[in-house]
Amino acid sequence: VQKAGNTITAPTGWNLVLRQDSSSSISTASYVHVAGSTEPASYTWSFGTAGQASGGIASYIGVNTTTPVDASHAQYNSSTSNVNNSGVTTTTAYDMLVYAVGITVPTTVNVPAGFTQEWSVTSNTLTTSEMSQEIFASIGATGTIHGTHNGGANSNITLLIALKPAPAATPTPTPTATPTPTPTATPTPTPTPTPTPTPTPMPTPTPMPTPTPGISLRAVATGNNGAGDSTLTIGLPDGTTSGDVMIAYVVVQTASNGITPPAGWNLVLRQDTSSSITTATYVHVAGSSEPASYIWSFGTAGEASGGIASYIGVNNTTPVDTSNAQYNSSTSNVDNSGVTTTTANDMLVYVVGIDPATTVNVPAGFTEQWSTSSSSLTTSEMSQEIFASTGATGAIHGTLNGGANDNITILIALEPA
Repeated sequence: VQKAGNTITAPTGWNLVLRQDSSSSISTASYVHVAGSTEPASYTWSFGTAGQASGGIASYIGVNTTTPVDASHAQYNSSTSNVNNSGVTTTTAYDMLVYAVGITVPTTVNVPAGFTQEWSVTSNTLTTSEMSQEIFASIGATGTIHGTHNGGANSNITLLIALKPAPAATPTPTPTATPTPTPTATPTPTPTPTPTPTPTPMPTPTPMPTPTPGISLRAVATGNNGAGDSTLTIGLPDGTTSGDVMIAYVVVQTASNGITPPAGWNLVLRQDTSSSITTATYVHVAGSSEPASYIWSFGTAGEASGGIASYIGVNNTTPVDTSNAQYNSSTSNVDNSGVTTTTANDMLVYVVGIDPATTVNVPAGFTEQWSTSSSSLTTSEMSQEIFASTGATGAIHGTLNGGANDNITILIALEPA
């Protein structure tokens, strides 16, 4: 929230983890709350002085609810595009590192290597708040966490919080049996033979099917070419292995521009606006060896942005169940009429391309995976949701923060393995 030194009053039951202000422009704070049996539909933070503000909440499963925070650290980065934090030292293995960034201008964040963006939001002109996460398997120092933002040399705050996993349940010990003395046998008369009963046949149990693990996100990577170029480079998402299915989305100036993808990437859908941008989605199944990055080439040089999401548990023979592209002219709505799935538990991948640099408010139920912008003329963004049913998704509705501008949405339903 604007400005430094502003008073922040949290909702009842929310406890401060860290607070860090810039020298003059923003106050930032992080809070923790363990959900009770009933929770309100929303929470309200109050400020001593009115000002532009933005923020978000992430809800986690499997955290130690007695002492949720293992370690934390706040850092003020003055007049720089680096969103850095010197790190923390964890005391337990498999902490969830939650990395929150506050910036003094509306912009987007290029998350640190290995992290996955969970959400990003801006106010009209003066604040950006963003959160990403990564599991830290080791015990000890994380080292420095490094990311960047696309808003130029502007001051920013980073808050790194390590959430401690819930303790494993203690098994109930099996009681030791008390030995019973063996009685001395009493001789008995020889019994009259009893006819052997015919055994009643028991039905053979029907084996239970092995549950399907489902689709999950492994990692993401983003790229932009700044003020413009004839190519766009996007890195290989961290940890991608053979058989993973990758979805790429590319946005470039202007409409009808030629796009040449890297070898092995197949077009899913392309949709252009009337004049300002060309957008396209691609699918690629990872092989035994993949390059460190991929390059898309354009017929005409221009500003471009895009990203890749790498998924586990997708049918890598026919990854795409169904898809639909939609052009939304001169509006702040980023809508799509939806698709009709043929399998249950498809992963709905929702990508948005916009002709100014801005941010997206994702549709209800969706989780943002990444968002990036070029210098001023393109935004590309991706979110996702599991669709448990088979059939029509209905219309998907989100909004953008850049005013009434042309935008493209592409909805892809990935089929589970």
